[in-house]
Amino acid sequence: MKFTLADYQAEVSTRALREVREAMDRYRGDSTRLSAVGVTAPTGAGKTVIAASMLENLYFGSATEPSNRPLTVLWVTDNADLNEQSKEKIEAASDQITGQMLQTVDSQFDQRTFDTGMVYFLNVQKLGSGATKHVKIGDSRRYSLWETIGRTIEERGADFLIVIDEAHRRSGEAESKKPTILRRIIDGARIEVKDENGVIRVVFNQPTPVIVGISATPQKFNEAMKDNKVQRTLATVVADEEKVRASGLIKARIDVNYTVDDQSTDDTLVREAVRVLSRFDQLWEAQRIASEGRDDVKPLLVVQVPDKVSAAKIGEIVQSMTETWDGFDHPDSIAHAFSETPSIEVTTTKNGLKFTRSISHMAPQDVTKDHRVRAVIFKTALTTGWDCPRAEVMVSLRSAVEFTAIAQLIGRMVRTPLARSVDEPGFEDLNSVTLYLPRYKADEVAKVVSSFVDDETIKTGVVINPITIGRNPTVPDEVFDLANRLPKELKPLRRYHNNVSRLVALAVKLDNYGVTSPSGEDFSDEAEALLVGVMDAEYRRLKVSLDEIAKSLLVASFATKTYETLAGTEMAVTAQSVATSVNNLAELQRESARKLPDAVAAWTERDLLGAGMEEREIIVRIAAMARTESVHHALEKESERLIASWQTQIGSEVSLLSAKQQQELNTIWHPAGKPQLDVLALPDTIKVRTKKVAADKASVKDLPLWPKHLYATAKGTFPEDPTSWEEGVLKSELQRESLLGWYRNPPSPANGLSVSYTQQDVDKSLYPDLVFFHTTEDGIAVDIVDPHNHALGDTSAKWAALARFAQEQDGVFRRVSIVIKNKAGQLKAINLAGQATDKLHDEILAASNLEDFEALFETHGSNY
Repeated sequence: MKFTLADYQAEVSTRALREVREAMDRYRGDSTRLSAVGVTAPTGAGKTVIAASMLENLYFGSATEPSNRPLTVLWVTDNADLNEQSKEKIEAASDQITGQMLQTVDSQFDQRTFDTGMVYFLNVQKLGSGATKHVKIGDSRRYSLWETIGRTIEERGADFLIVIDEAHRRSGEAESKKPTILRRIIDGARIEVKDENGVIRVVFNQPTPVIVGISATPQKFNEAMKDNKVQRTLATVVADEEKVRASGLIKARIDVNYTVDDQSTDDTLVREAVRVLSRFDQLWEAQRIASEGRDDVKPLLVVQVPDKVSAAKIGEIVQSMTETWDGFDHPDSIAHAFSETPSIEVTTTKNGLKFTRSISHMAPQDVTKDHRVRAVIFKTALTTGWDCPRAEVMVSLRSAVEFTAIAQLIGRMVRTPLARSVDEPGFEDLNSVTLYLPRYKADEVAKVVSSFVDDETIKTGVVINPITIGRNPTVPDEVFDLANRLPKELKPLRRYHNNVSRLVALAVKLDNYGVTSPSGEDFSDEAEALLVGVMDAEYRRLKVSLDEIAKSLLVASFATKTYETLAGTEMAVTAQSVATSVNNLAELQRESARKLPDAVAAWTERDLLGAGMEEREIIVRIAAMARTESVHHALEKESERLIASWQTQIGSEVSLLSAKQQQELNTIWHPAGKPQLDVLALPDTIKVRTKKVAADKASVKDLPLWPKHLYATAKGTFPEDPTSWEEGVLKSELQRESLLGWYRNPPSPANGLSVSYTQQDVDKSLYPDLVFFHTTEDGIAVDIVDPHNHALGDTSAKWAALARFAQEQDGVFRRVSIVIKNKAGQLKAINLAGQATDKLHDEILAASNLEDFEALFETHGSNY
């Protein structure tokens, strides 16, 4: 691949690849065993990039898996524009899948079968009865597309893979209960092929052996596969939601703005949207300068208009936009995506002079690439087949009954333009989408917000009518000075899940960057030699036990029971064994490749073959080692040692590399799993929500207002909606005369006080809820208070990490209190600060349920 995949993308690609290979192997062994693999990730998570990685490995193989050059892939959607966008993304992402391998099936395509080594893109409408250019045979066409698909399935079998993009659409049955076109491809069907004289030829297409469904909403696809007219094994691969959120690939926040009075506000909010776009433009320009030109983003405004909109109305919108910001002065800066109109002529005025301006048409998929365009006006054309990370501001002038269409569009705008979050203080808004709804009332806004929150494809927080507030002038400056020195932890830079993968990746990069190895040989050769040497040393150390395991793998044992024919009584039981079959040995080989990290199995196999060992013996020896935990520990330990050795010996040469190269190496040098220490840096202003959707999801109401927060409105208050437990803590603290101020700790890498923890091998961040600043005889004391529902499964991991953090930062915080409400309704607290031993930390880590925690609070806690 041309760029490094995020953790979850690499995991999903690897798991999907394994499922597809196993499905192909099953079909080769038994042509009745059909399979489907469902790949699921939220909108904006890079599903096409994941698929590109999977296809690249299928076609070209890896260090552990063979290539499959005879493979043919048919990429199917119900939208031609979406196909073109996916085609471009795959070519941009893969350094091995070339443009020559990617072909759109058009009216000129006329072949008996699809070619090997190719990825074909087809929208299902080309197979409809009305698509005569593609399905009707005659002088201009020898083969119907239906015949091409059927014959490719028949001749290629497991080497023909169908990928269904947006697989939740059209994968079931139509309302008429007739199978959809896509369903007929999947399940096979009787197809009537007409020639130009109306003569019918009947062909019978077999079911597709292996299909991959890519979707943000897996339910419909999964249900369709379970309701198959043919038996089909379904495997699902789902991206870890926490890792997706942590990756920074998806924008963190959707700001929803609406007016609270009854007057018309179309023009007012269009102008406000332009002002926000202008501010985003300034922020991105500052980010571009700070990154020395690497982060060059031109934010885009999206204006959604009703279906029946006049040229005069478009002119009014353009007039408002150009009056508000000179960024629209360029004639190509505003485009439209109305499919029925090539260009729109509008009249605008400037400095008292009238101008005629042509608003050109632009296809949705072209908007992202053309940075001259700073605003696109459209109706509904952008909801499918469009993905524009630089679209950061939107205003919809459509009516409230279309809230689901707005949710679909927002789903196309949530990907971050840099494929990572911007975490520098003051730049948090660059991780958001801003939406204006001038024609929506409060109850209608509630429907829009609920559609975001309930939509499983959009994993982004929603903020209603946000306002920007500054520092509270009643809070002493000393509090802010102290707050800006408070320690916090950032999650580890863990792109690699084990030290072996770190070592191999580091070796490849150092070789590619031309760094000289201290040993004089290539870094990759040195890494391979080390890992093969560790495997040899571990075999010699554990030879007796490993030989015993290997010997058992060479044979398959079973028992035979003999019964008397008439009476049915058991006569004898005979133990038997046979040599393990070639197919089962191949399964052991694949198991070793999966269990041992990176290419260790393949390299060890090559080394042992070179030494003259018989292949069966090699396979079972490596399989035995792959099943032995101490072998894995030795590989990890020695890999880490060599990484550290290289870092020490070549540090001066690495310092001469480019900034980008050094940044890539830093993600590998950093010890896996170790949090990075940082300090809390508070901005001059923050953005906060002022309203929330009521419990009935039918209305919007104001948030409660609180005094003494570090940030406040002109009236000295802070809008916040605490839980009942947080409210109890807040009221208790506000009653203390010593309280100088408090901070609602946000779940933000830029402005939040975070503590790193790991749960189920996923690195996460805890943001304790509340931070209080009290005056004391010794100065200002800082207290962290974290009320948390102790029935949740993440409690022990979070609070154990907080206990570790409190111990490591001993003396910084007066209190680090964890808080629950017990069965009697009493708030109970345990102070984690000042602990001399790990005893409390270990007890928290050992607690596994609600009862354990309540007992812990009875022993160590006190009333809050």
